[in-house]
Amino acid sequence: MEITSIAIDAVDLGNDYHGDIIKLAEQNKKFILDLFNKLTSKAKKLFGERDKGWEIVEIQLNLSCDNPMLLPHVHYPEEGKKKMIIRTIDCFFSSKKGYRINDCKLIYQLSHEICHTLYPTGDNNVIFLEEGISVYFSFRCLHDYALESIRNKPEYLRIEKYIKDSGSQIDGIKYGKALEYVKKLGKNVDAIGSIVRELRVKTPIISNLLFSDLEKIGIEDNLAHNLVSQFPIS
Repeated sequence: MEITSIAIDAVDLGNDYHGDIIKLAEQNKKFILDLFNKLTSKAKKLFGERDKGWEIVEIQLNLSCDNPMLLPHVHYPEEGKKKMIIRTIDCFFSSKKGYRINDCKLIYQLSHEICHTLYPTGDNNVIFLEEGISVYFSFRCLHDYALESIRNKPEYLRIEKYIKDSGSQIDGIKYGKALEYVKKLGKNVDAIGSIVRELRVKTPIISNLLFSDLEKIGIEDNLAHNLVSQFPIS
C-alpha cells in the first residue's frame, strides 16, 4: 500500500459542501485506496515501474467550485522534495441520500494522473506522448470497468455512456490529439505498452525523450515529431 492518507481540499463556501465531501472521503477511503492500488498495478505492468525516488503522499477529493481552470493534476507540494499529491476534481454527485462517489469520473481521473506519477517531471512541462499515454490509459481502464459490469446491463450502459461522452468532449482538442498520436504507436494496448517500456529503458522520464530516441526504434518521423512536441498547458 503506497498511499497512507486521503486529504480533502475543498473551498468552504459557507454551506455544507465542505463537511459533506470530507465525510464522503472518510466513508469511501478503503474503496479509493483499493482502486488506486489496482490502477497503479495495471499502469506499471503496461508502462513500467514508477520512479522510486518519488513518493505519493495523498489523494485529494476536491471541489472545483465552478472554476473551469481547476483541473485534475499531480501537485508537487514542496519544492526540492520528491513528494506528489494526486488531485481529483468533482468525483462525486448529489443524490437523495447525500453525496456519492462518481465511480466513472474517479476511475478516469485517477488512472490518468497515476500514469503521470510513474515518470514525474516536477512542475516542468510534459510532451504529447506523456499526456497521450494518460488519456489512452484512462479510456482503457473505463472499458475494463464496463466489461466487469457487463452482466448488469444498466451499469454497463451507464459506463459506456460516460466513455462516449468523455470521448466526444476531448475530440478535436489537445487531449484528443495526444490520444490520436499514441494510438498510432501500436495496434493494441499491449503493443503500445511494449513501446513505452522500451523507450523508458534508457530514458525513464517520458518527457525527457527526444526525437532521436523515437526514431531509433523505428517510429515514423512525423509521428515522432508530434509525440515529443511540448504539450500546451493552456
